[in-house]
Amino acid sequence: MRALEINGLRKSFGALEVLKGVDLSLESGGFLVLLGPSGCGKSTLLAIIAGIEEASAGEIRIGGERADHLHPKDRDIAMVFQSYALYPSMQVERNMAFGLEMRGVGKETRRTKVDATAGLLGIGALLERKPAELSGGQRQRVAMGRALVRDPRLFLLDEPLSNLDAKLRTKMRGEIKRLHQTLGATIVYVTHDQVEAMTLASTIVIMRDGEIQQVGAPMEIYDRPANMFVAGFIGAPPMNFVDATHREGGMFMIEGREDAIALPGFRDHAPGAPAVLGIRPEEFSIRRGDATPPDAVSFEISPELIEPMGADTLVTFTIGSRELQARVGGKEELEVGESLSLSCAAQAVHLFDPETETSVDARMPTPREEVQGT
Repeated sequence: MRALEINGLRKSFGALEVLKGVDLSLESGGFLVLLGPSGCGKSTLLAIIAGIEEASAGEIRIGGERADHLHPKDRDIAMVFQSYALYPSMQVERNMAFGLEMRGVGKETRRTKVDATAGLLGIGALLERKPAELSGGQRQRVAMGRALVRDPRLFLLDEPLSNLDAKLRTKMRGEIKRLHQTLGATIVYVTHDQVEAMTLASTIVIMRDGEIQQVGAPMEIYDRPANMFVAGFIGAPPMNFVDATHREGGMFMIEGREDAIALPGFRDHAPGAPAVLGIRPEEFSIRRGDATPPDAVSFEISPELIEPMGADTLVTFTIGSRELQARVGGKEELEVGESLSLSCAAQAVHLFDPETETSVDARMPTPREEVQGT
């Protein structure tokens, strides 16, 4: 069953069009993450689903029922805000139960639901405290608990971890994932953090300037980005891009090097056509002494910056006019300015049209596969 359906959704603030015809659907029990940079429209989309903002056009269905004309309280949703939005004068127990109280749920039922949810979240000992007496992580658990006691059809989370420090954010991210696995709740989650998106989502929706760039499972988007924006947004560090020209038969001349490289998967690319090649930093490996394998592409580079990160080391270098990064093993002993050979598998290289920035990768799904994937 589809828990959420959005068709042709548009939103304008005066002459500024913030959402430009959004179409989405989410199955019951799914975890959908709206991902994109600040100002892309993801929080506005969430606010329209919640009923906080009114759409300029289009429709929303929640649980199969038309919802865009309903008041927020009648949409059977629960929302967790970035700011937690707890009532400062109320104890934790009352904060969690207040929504149920407003809906006329009896005192004993409220208490039972609050106790069960508090136990699930590990905040049973905090029920008599007020928000000012809680840490940021504890407040976030209370905000989550207030949503969970409602048992709504749809949970909406608007950057709920952005106010937490890095260590606590990682811990809370794991707890949210465990909650989803335990409860099977249907969640729409907004973030600009691609690590949150990759680790939490069953489906990621990448947005840019009010439009959807790609919808798919995390690894599908990582492995088969639809365009250069998606390729550069997903991944840490992001995908490297290199300017090239196709000769013929899958042979490409890369800016800044004299010999052509072979990419057999792109034999049909037009001879003489410009291209942008994409390579993820983690696809590089250091080649020492041995000949390059026949299915690999080699690069002779000189490191300009070396950043040890423990398990990994980031190596920054330049090819042509582009600055690139390689992510290699942390035990490698490297020096700035030394001669270094890097290689990557030919099938790991992506191809993009430099004019449209769209992928012309043979690995991209067909339109039918994209529809089925959503």
